[in-house]
Amino acid sequence: EYQYRGPDCSLAALQALLLDINAEIFSWGYIENSDRPTGACAASIAWIIDHQMHVLHSGDTCVWLHREGTCKTLTRSHTSTDGCLARYFGQPAMECELHTLPLRDGDQILMSSDGILSAGVSNFLLAE
Repeated sequence: EYQYRGPDCSLAALQALLLDINAEIFSWGYIENSDRPTGACAASIAWIIDHQMHVLHSGDTCVWLHREGTCKTLTRSHTSTDGCLARYFGQPAMECELHTLPLRDGDQILMSSDGILSAGVSNFLLAE
């Protein structure tokens, strides 16, 4: 169980927790007779504190910001040309994409899995 219990409620503490989680997933090893990891996880985390949103992202999930009638994609898909995850939790050296932005009254945040993206919803949202 990974739950932050310390007094440090900072972005650095969250990043350290995510690195610990990545190391745990990586420690599961590889599928027998392959170079494929036993564990791999895509994730987008939106942490909002004091009207600031910090988005940490690795994989093919997505975060959008809807502000004043416009929808903007905040993350990009970390997939290779053959559609496999290129960046994810469970790698030896995981990298998180990080975005920090101020939030305004009326902002809406949408987070989704890769299934929503593959269904073409992102094109609909961006066209709205």
